[in-house]
Amino acid sequence: NDSMTDRRHYNAAAVPARGANSPGMGAAGGLKPAAPAASGAITVPGAINRNSTDAPAQGPLNAQEHYHARHTLDPHQNASTQSASQASRTSSVNESNIQGAPTVSRLPSLSRLSSAFSLNDPLNSARRKAKQQEAMQAANVDIAGSLDRMESWPQKRKGYFDLLLFFLFNVLYIVVLALQLRVGPSFAIDKGLRSVTVNQDSVTGVLTQADFWDYFVGADLKSGLVGRVFPDKWYNGDVIEQENLGFVESYNKLIGGLLLVQHRSDNNLTAACSDLSGSSYASFYSLCFKEKQMTSNFTTANGVVYPFSTQYDGHSVFFGVAEGHTNNLALAAKLKKDRFTDIETTALNVKFAMYNGHFALFTFVDISFKFDRNGVFNGGNHVDIQSVSIEPYLGSRPSDWTRLGLEIVFMIWLFKQITAFIKQVIVCNL
Repeated sequence: NDSMTDRRHYNAAAVPARGANSPGMGAAGGLKPAAPAASGAITVPGAINRNSTDAPAQGPLNAQEHYHARHTLDPHQNASTQSASQASRTSSVNESNIQGAPTVSRLPSLSRLSSAFSLNDPLNSARRKAKQQEAMQAANVDIAGSLDRMESWPQKRKGYFDLLLFFLFNVLYIVVLALQLRVGPSFAIDKGLRSVTVNQDSVTGVLTQADFWDYFVGADLKSGLVGRVFPDKWYNGDVIEQENLGFVESYNKLIGGLLLVQHRSDNNLTAACSDLSGSSYASFYSLCFKEKQMTSNFTTANGVVYPFSTQYDGHSVFFGVAEGHTNNLALAAKLKKDRFTDIETTALNVKFAMYNGHFALFTFVDISFKFDRNGVFNGGNHVDIQSVSIEPYLGSRPSDWTRLGLEIVFMIWLFKQITAFIKQVIVCNL
């Protein structure tokens, strides 16, 4: 080993030039045994003997001499002969150390020298090229094989399985939501109200306050929204029986009545317009709307006082179902005559609720009109119709029990996901 090589010292014989008459060479240029060494010296076959008379001047054995000492074997010798010679030299060196042979100098590591001088060896070059080719082949990625390994990888399978569970969770959520909203019956009621009772086309056509009153009470005070919500005659002119009063389009029972709510700006119109502050035209336009909503009672131009309702956040007027068709039409006509709406009106809402026993659904209708600063109801008109089941779990409907079972599964699944998420957050924070 290298540590022993650094510690051992020995005398070596001189390396002659190759030839027939050279010292240490046979007649055929081969190797012949060297002369016996002095007592205590180490004899290395084919090496320079510094203790002989034929040797050059004594001195340390340098790296080149050491290399020649190791590589002056006959090229025709086989690897086994070279290994035996190297083993003999190692044995001699160890024996010299034990006997206390004269020292020459410390030699460099044999392993480092052998690796340094083996770079030009054709055999090593071929081996290096073979290794480089193997590395290049290993670098080529087998895409198909990699994909197969990825698909068979347990983590990838788990990822696909989690993706499938996420998809099923969303499907379950949509199904439960659709069953709760009862989309089919709700859509049927919505379509009927928008087409006939509410008449959405007329709602979008309301642009001025005069258009609103024509829509609300009708030009003849009968064909407006109030007349359609509180009908009193059949299509042939016969009076509707008492037990059939209060129904909207035959099957939707009106609950309570109809509510009209007006939102007004603050009635202090003497303040100058803030946008015209410092303008030369401020004297031509001194009255402006205020963004602040009026929260007190207001008096119409005809001297009628209408109170402010904190419950509905505006000035409200209620048309009761018990009042009947005639009285409600008269009340609507009075509002129009009293100029219930004026320049301070910013928005109007018409609301009513119904119940349909065939679908077991409550329906809420909200028709809104927004009066813009350009003087018309500009794009703020909107109809909102919502139906909801107040009794979602009736034993007479199998679909209710199906929905109940799916809701239980959904809640358990949702609780499990929330628990897993909380655990992941705790682990990440730790």
